[in-house]
Formats: sequence, C-alpha cells, structure tokens
Amino acid sequence: MSPPAPTPGRATRPPTPAAELVRDLKLSEDGRSLLRPEMTGAEFFDALVRARLLPDAARLIARAMLPREAVWWGALCVWATAGPQPAVRPEAAVRAAVTWLREPTDVNRRAAGAAGTAAGPTTPAGLVATAAFLADGSLAPDGQPEVRADPHLPATLVAEAVLNLSRAAGPAPPGGPLLRQFLAVAVDVFRGTNTSHGKV
Repeated sequence: MSPPAPTPGRATRPPTPAAELVRDLKLSEDGRSLLRPEMTGAEFFDALVRARLLPDAARLIARAMLPREAVWWGALCVWATAGPQPAVRPEAAVRAAVTWLREPTDVNRRAAGAAGTAAGPTTPAGLVATAAFLADGSLAPDGQPEVRADPHLPATLVAEAVLNLSRAAGPAPPGGPLLRQFLAVAVDVFRGTNTSHGKV
C-alpha cells in the first residue's frame, strides 16, 4: 500500500517560542534541561535531535504542527511500516483519516473515529484515526450540545503512534534510524513540502 501523492504545501510560518510549545508537554528531564528561554521551537527541536532525544523531538514537532498536519504525518508513518499486505482494519483506519483530511466533512471525521475504534484505540493506526476524529468538531452525538476535545490531544496521539511504530521495529538506541526517518518526514510535513492536499 502506498500513500496518495502529496501536493505542495503552504508558506513558511512564523517561529513559535519553544517555551510556548512545551508548557504542558511530556518531555524527559534531559530534554527539558536543553531548553533555553530564547529558543524557538525549531531550535529546540534541533537541540533534541543533536542530543539523540528523539522521542522528545517527536512529541515536540507533533505539538508544533497543526492537527491536520499531525494526522497526515501519522498516516505516512503507518504506511511506511505497513508492508505490502497490511491488516484490513489498520489500512481502513488510516484511509479513513486521509479521507477526512481530503474531504473534511463531519461524516468523514466520525467515520475516522469509528475506524480508529475498530482498529484498536491503542494501535498506531487506531491512534492516527482517533486523532483525526478529535482534531475538529464535536465529540458529542449529532444533535447534542457541542463537546470539544483538548486541542493538544490529536498531536499527543499521533506522537504516541509514531513512537509505538518505532518501538515495534525492534530494540534500537535513542538515535534509532527508523525514528530518525519519521522525524525527517515530520520536518517535511511541518515545512509544507509533504501534505495530504493543498489546504493542510
């Protein structure tokens, strides 16, 4: 299975202070020790990668992304590790998430949520599809008062999906090659050079 072809992204966004991004972010003590008040998010990300604190870097860049970008990153990582004959439910979950990215209707968003539940809410594919469901719109059933998810929750779920994928590849040091590949993809998504469609 291969992902749909990406389309060109948007212009570079203004830098965000790292302290703003990590205020309530789960990071290691070693990672937090690298943070300086004057750092931008990009500078802190680079410092984490240089220090081989790649799980911290994954959580940081997911937080820095727009929720739709994070979902696309997660989908790309699942596709990269699915193999030639992925299980039906994980494939369905990721495809449902991408369908919502390309046609962001409430029907498609709720379908992604259902597919995430079917795939298993703790599996990488399930986490990505659930992130799509939580990224926009109400959690309540149709016709009920609106209930919104924590705006940071989609990024948290996607980061955990990516980290779970890298752990499943087998034991690796903190600078493991698979997670480095995932982070390279994340940078492309964040910069807008790899998007699910032109509006992400």
